[in-house]
Amino acid sequence: MTPEEHRLFQAATEAYSKRDYESAVYGFAQVFCNGGDEPAVLRGYGRALLAAGFLRQASQVIETLVRVVPNDPEAHQLASQVFRARAMLPEAKKHLILARKLAPRDSSNLMALSYLAADEDDFDSAYEYLNLAANLNADPAIIAIAQANFSNRTGDIESAAVSYRRALELSDSHPGAIYGYACILLDLKRFDEAREWFGKVQPDDEPYADALYGEGCAAYWQGDAEAAIQAWRKALDVRPSFKQARNELYRLLGKLRRWPEAFAVARDYYARRDRD
Repeated sequence: MTPEEHRLFQAATEAYSKRDYESAVYGFAQVFCNGGDEPAVLRGYGRALLAAGFLRQASQVIETLVRVVPNDPEAHQLASQVFRARAMLPEAKKHLILARKLAPRDSSNLMALSYLAADEDDFDSAYEYLNLAANLNADPAIIAIAQANFSNRTGDIESAAVSYRRALELSDSHPGAIYGYACILLDLKRFDEAREWFGKVQPDDEPYADALYGEGCAAYWQGDAEAAIQAWRKALDVRPSFKQARNELYRLLGKLRRWPEAFAVARDYYARRDRD
C-alpha cells in the first residue's frame, strides 16, 4: 500500500468508526480501485458497503475477500451478514457453518445461526443454538435479548418484555436491550414510555438510527407530527439509506401537504437507488 493509499485507508476507517458509512465507502473505493486488494481493504470496503445499504456491491467485494482468505472466519461471517441482508438464507447459513468450523469456540457464530434459524421460523433450532452459545460463555444479556426477540417474533409480547427486563438487569446500559424494550412498549401502545426508552439510546450506539425511527413512530401515534418529522429526519441523517424512515417521512409530509419537502425526500431516495 502506497503512502497515499494508506492515508485514504486510515481516513475511510475513521469515517466508518464514526458511522459516516458513505464517506467510508468512497474512501475504501479509492484504495480498492488503485489496486489495493489486501484483505484489510476488502474487509473494510465490504463492511462499509453493507452498512451503507449497497448490498449488491457488498456481496461482490466480500465474495472476493472470501476467495482471498478462505480460512478467515471473519470473512465468512461478513459473507453471511450480507447474504442475510439480501434474504439469501441458505447462502448465509453455509458461510456461518464454515465460520463455526474455523472458529469453534466463537459463540458469536452460534448466536448468528440462532437468528438465522429464527428467520426461517425454525425456533427449535434457534433455541438450540442459543443453548450452545450459552455453554460457550456467551454474554447472558445477549442471550436474554435473543430470547426476547424470538418471543416477540412468535407474538408472545409479554414474555419478550420479561426477557428484555432480565437483559436490562444484567446490563442496564446495553443498547440492544434498551432499544428492544422500547420496541415492546411501542407494540403495547405505551407511547410515552416508548419515547422515553428510545431516547435512552445514545448517538454512539449501533441502534441509534432505529431508536430515532421508533421515537418518531411513537410521536406519530400520539399525534405529534412535528416531533415525528424531526425524529425521522435525524434517523436519515444518521443512516441515509434508512428506507423505512424515508418512506414514513415522505408519507407524513405528503399528508400535511408539505409537498416541496416531500419531493426533496423522494429525490434523495431515487438518487441513492440509482447509485446502488
